[in-house]
Parts: sequence; structure tokens; C-alpha cells
Amino acid sequence: MWMPPMLAGKGAFMVDTLQVHEVPIVLQRVVRDSTGLTELHVLSTSWADAVENANIFCSRWSCSPSALRSLAEQLEEVQTGLAGGQRRGSGGREQLNLAKFLFPECPKSFWEERGEGVEEQQISVVVPSHNHAPFVVTALLSLNESARYMWERRCKDGGRCLPVEVLVVDDASTDETSRRVAEFQQRCQLTSSRWMRVRSVRNKRRLGAARSRNIGVEESTGNFILFLDADDIVLQGHLLLLAAAIASNSSFLAVRSRIQLWDAEAGRSLMEEVSWRWKEAIERGAPTNLVVRKEAHQCVGGFPADLPRGEDMVYAQKIELLASHVGGVLAKVQEETVRYNRRAGNSLDRQRDKFAV
Repeated sequence: MWMPPMLAGKGAFMVDTLQVHEVPIVLQRVVRDSTGLTELHVLSTSWADAVENANIFCSRWSCSPSALRSLAEQLEEVQTGLAGGQRRGSGGREQLNLAKFLFPECPKSFWEERGEGVEEQQISVVVPSHNHAPFVVTALLSLNESARYMWERRCKDGGRCLPVEVLVVDDASTDETSRRVAEFQQRCQLTSSRWMRVRSVRNKRRLGAARSRNIGVEESTGNFILFLDADDIVLQGHLLLLAAAIASNSSFLAVRSRIQLWDAEAGRSLMEEVSWRWKEAIERGAPTNLVVRKEAHQCVGGFPADLPRGEDMVYAQKIELLASHVGGVLAKVQEETVRYNRRAGNSLDRQRDKFAV
């Protein structure tokens, strides 16, 4: 998982309700044909920074700085026009029309009124894995324990509960991943089928974590989607707490929990070694501590698959943006439910020095 650069504040550049991190969505719809630029993801809060930072995402399109400045100017006009139209509009209806413009991929059911009360839960967990044979079974065992824990507390005494669906997306691994997942599937079917069922999908060629997560969601049957990287684990209460939270209120589009940073090789916590600002940034951008409505995932087009890095953070920003435009809520469970592991050579290991207190 890529770790985001620290952002200099939030909402520093705003025209009405349209903010800088809406650039990719509006740009795709408004200036795509004239520029040939299909995706521009900007992680910043000022136009000057937007132009500068966008260069790291533009190599494949050969975007020149002057072209980016021109795009920024065009986009500022577009945003001002949209915001002005919203101010002249009729409140909620115009806001809804703007949301439908920004999120054309939303299924029709997303715009329908949701009933009150606790919703039925079908939980799907997507686990992308590329050459994680040494770790993937440990990740699946942690999900099995979390699913069993939820089942014992909510379903054992007659409550109607569907088994948690786990989809392992093997991203063309060349190690023992496929065999170990298949063996776990068989074992799970014999011992744990009341609370968890495992399915696997194998990519014919390596597609990356973003596309693999999207494939997993497409294959899923759940209305609530969670993600787990194959070298991380969930803690016992993860599924119970996040599923109960998002099902309790129809306005919740997504719910996050807190993350435990862990040195898997040394067997100790890293929480005292990472600054609180980075902890907050990791928790806000990681997919592993998130449960999201499947419809919301579809609305934002899933994880952006063509970025060299940063797809986690962009996905998180787009979910936040969606919530801001449809009156949705992003909730947070104030409990650590996921262990994000440092292992030699992984992203937490590579960026450990800059996270230091």
C-alpha cells in the first residue's frame, strides 16, 4: 500500500462545494476530448501545488507544465460555472443533479430512498494477492476468526446471518499462493462454512492491486465490501464492528476503524515510532480499515487502475467527495481492528524513516 504525502491542510481552495480533489472527475467529463488526458489525479489543496504534483501522474500522457497550467485555468472556469449554477439553482435538486453529473457510474438504485432501520448484511472481503504464499493463509485465518467471532455474537442463537464471503484475487502469482488458497478453501468448507466461505479468482496476467480489488468487487455478492491485503491481518472484532456500524444507518456510505502498525518480523508495535500525523494519513487513505457500500464503490469507478502509485488515497478521496455531494456520512469506529504489517521490502518498510516521530 502506498503512503500519501502529507497534505497542507484541507479545503484551502474551494469554490462553493467544489474542491480541488474533484479535478479528476470533472476533468474526465469536461476536457477529456480536447486534451486526450483521461485521468489526472491531484492530491493537493492549491492550484500551484496541483500543477506541480500532477506531473508524477502525467508521464504516460507527456503532459507539459504549460499544458497543465492551461488545464488548471480551464478547470477553474468550469468549477466556477458549476458552483455559480448551483447557487442560482433550487437547493437539493441542483445538488443532486450536480452529484449525478460528477458520478455518472452510480447505479440507479443508489439514488433511491433507503428505508430506516438496520439493513441485512451480506459482507464480502476482497483479498488481492501477488506472490504472498507465506502470508496469505495467515490473513485468511484472521478473517475466519473474525467471522466466527461475529457469528457467535450475532447469529448463533437464531439470528439470521449470511456467511462472510471472502474473495481471494490471485494476481498471477508464480509461487504457491494458488495451492495454499485452494487447500484453505477446502478446510474452510469442512469446518467454517456456517460463518465464512472462500472463493478464488486468478488473473491470467499480473494486473496490480487496484485492478485486482476491482475484479474482486465485481465478482462479489455482498452489499458491504471490505478489503484486506494478503500480508496484513484483521483483529477479532473487525468484521463485527464495521458491519454493525455501516448497517446501523442508511446515510453511512463508508466506515473506517483505526489501524495498528506492527513490525511482523520483530513481533512488536510500531505505534510509538510513527508520528500522529502519519497515523492519521494512513488511516484515512488505507483500504484495509474500510467498509464501503458496494454502490458507493461503483459510483466512484472503483480504484483507479492506471496510476503508478497512490490509488489507495485517490479512492479514499473520491469516496469522501461522493459523501459530500449526496449528504452521506463517513463514520469512524474508534478502535484498532486491523494490523498493518511491516515486512522487509514492503511499502511500510520502505517509507519507515519518513514516518518517524
